[in-house]
Amino acid sequence: LGIVYQNLSDYPQALTYYQKALAIYEEIGRKNGIAINLGNIGNVYLFLSDYPQALTYYQKALAIDEEIGSKDGIARNLGYIGVVYLHLSDNPQALTYYQKALAINEEIGSKNGIASNLGNIGLVYQSLSDYPQALTYLLKALAISEEIGRKHGIASSLGNIGSVYQNLSDYPQALTYYQKALAINEEIGSKDGIARNLGNIGGLYANKEFDGYDPAKAEAMMLKAMAMFEEIGEKRQ
Repeated sequence: LGIVYQNLSDYPQALTYYQKALAIYEEIGRKNGIAINLGNIGNVYLFLSDYPQALTYYQKALAIDEEIGSKDGIARNLGYIGVVYLHLSDNPQALTYYQKALAINEEIGSKNGIASNLGNIGLVYQSLSDYPQALTYLLKALAISEEIGRKHGIASSLGNIGSVYQNLSDYPQALTYYQKALAINEEIGSKDGIARNLGNIGGLYANKEFDGYDPAKAEAMMLKAMAMFEEIGEKRQ
């Protein structure tokens, strides 16, 4: 249930369910369940941009996964810690954690994990303005997500590739990828993803260098994105 509420961007409800689940697993001493729910709580704090709290929960989860030898869990939490460092603009630390996570995912053959970490490494290179490297990693991530039907991953990769093309001032390509990302986010009902891609498309239409420059269309999309972000923001309280 926590995952359902998290996917619907209802973070307080998600947190409530994850904390209840954590309490039950702690009571029965099931370490695997404790680690998973610590990680889930970390995810909610990540979405709420509370990075110190997210890091605390991910590190607790990682410690338990290392104790019980859960390679899947170790890889997952190394990746999550990488995400926190990326948000904190600590690119070297983010890259270190993503590469560790990627290595373990490759070792255990987790395509889901491989796709996620390839995409995240792509984001680090984008943050470092190394756009060719960013595209290489993001396209690899997209291909694997498409192969395994990981729709959240497909939408995320498409949006991130659009962003790199925007950095490269290739606005038509950026628009194509943003529109593809928007369509998948609408299909899976990801309000956060829909709002983000509407905002990105609006930003393109507001750019005078873009051949399709259209201030009215830009404003309409930006307002729609802002309304959705406000709606999500209310649920985050």
